Amino acid sequence: MSRKSKWIRWFVRPMLSLLILEVGLSFVPMPDWWEAGIFIEYLYSTRIQKRLLQSHEHNRLGYRDSEWTVGGKKVAFFGDSRTYGLFVHQSQTYAEQIEIMSNWEGMNVGLPGATTFEALDSLVPDALPYQPQASVVCLDLNSSLLSYVTRDKSGGRNAFTRNLLRSSSIWMFAEGGWHSLYSDRVPVIPLDKYKRQLHQIFNILEENDVRKNILLVGYTPLEDYPNLYTQQEYDRYREASRTVARARSVPIIEFTKELGDLSLNEAYIGEHQIHLTETGHQRIASAVLRILNED
Repeated sequence: MSRKSKWIRWFVRPMLSLLILEVGLSFVPMPDWWEAGIFIEYLYSTRIQKRLLQSHEHNRLGYRDSEWTVGGKKVAFFGDSRTYGLFVHQSQTYAEQIEIMSNWEGMNVGLPGATTFEALDSLVPDALPYQPQASVVCLDLNSSLLSYVTRDKSGGRNAFTRNLLRSSSIWMFAEGGWHSLYSDRVPVIPLDKYKRQLHQIFNILEENDVRKNILLVGYTPLEDYPNLYTQQEYDRYREASRTVARARSVPIIEFTKELGDLSLNEAYIGEHQIHLTETGHQRIASAVLRILNED
């Protein structure tokens, strides 16, 4: 065997092993705490998949909506997977339902897993050029989750190196293993920072002539998972949301009030019944419309 062939084998074998490991790990579910801390939508692997598999339900910015145009009577819905509308058709989300019920155009600016950090980093900046006159903000749940990585340390949308490295399954599992050994679990958005960021969101909206803003306080019957989520911790973030809204005289819509007369199965859908049914989305759309129509 020639010296050149030995060098080729020395290089190719490790590369093939890494490739097999990378492909194999891509089928292994990531721990919940990792997904709580790292915004998967920012990873380049996710962006490429969305581009390749993008359906007619998503616009060019990656939001579950038709293409937005400048001007008109718009209300922007900033939120997570509940706003995005997991487990229901696009036409059944409250952003779409409000269009059916009125002459308001609903902008679905919801992404699964989003927190107040992503709202400031990408959601709000993406929506403002289209000049919405009103907004609905619901970012309490994911902000309260526990992880070894906080959202600000996980990186924003333009953190090229971080998002590129984390697009590798090998890197994600190696980094996750390191954190699990040497880090402590903390809220992905500390409570005080959550309040500050919520204030910032409303400040930015008001400074950009979004004059009618609404806070949507969510709810989920999800059971306690002490290393990821508890109702007690979630309630602290919900109350912090109310505190910010009251200080700013921002109207509040409560899931529990609007859906209180429905059974669990009538209001919520999905494996953990976190997300809204079509009826749930209709109820929230009606509540938003009541406030938008107030003088």
